[in-house]
Amino acid sequence: MAAPTIDPRELAKYTRKALGVSMPRENASSAEEEASAALKCLAGIAGLTRQQRERVLRHAAKLNKIRVRGD
Repeated sequence: MAAPTIDPRELAKYTRKALGVSMPRENASSAEEEASAALKCLAGIAGLTRQQRERVLRHAAKLNKIRVRGD
């Protein structure tokens, strides 16, 4: 018989932290919404050369890796 599982949402924040349990992520946007947002972002760099786009996107990816307080 398998042991019952505990839903992490039922635990207090300090209890989850003490146990090392993380909350499951809930994605509020659909794949279509994310694709639409991506296209809007790319429209801003459409006038750049391939080399310039590559540099801008590489820098954006680097900035995206920086952890901000609250993440």
